[in-house]
Amino acid sequence: GGTQKGVLSDTVGFIQQLPHHLIEAFKSTLSELQFADLLLHVIDASDPNWKSHISIVLDILLSLGVEKKMLYVFNKIDKVDTIDELTAQAQEYQPHVLISAKNKEGLEPLIDYLKAWETRTEPA
Repeated sequence: GGTQKGVLSDTVGFIQQLPHHLIEAFKSTLSELQFADLLLHVIDASDPNWKSHISIVLDILLSLGVEKKMLYVFNKIDKVDTIDELTAQAQEYQPHVLISAKNKEGLEPLIDYLKAWETRTEPA
């Protein structure tokens, strides 16, 4: 098959600690997301507060009216104490992949998902 082209745009990371005046600027950068076909929500799985971070990001996306297909990418699995616990908790967030970008673990499922996404057929 042919090669698909895509644009990958990296937005600023987690914003809970940002001063209020910067949150508005952050939201304006997120307005680009309305043009996205797929969002990769990268989560720091080693952060004990990752669930609340997901909730805050989802709330912001909702407040911006951004409702897009999302893949949850749980990164830093190399720093997680118990992978079984993370695997169980991540089931709540679908679809998802567990990776370690540092150790190149779990990248195959991520690549497979993106390949399947790019070759999907739109319903008529």
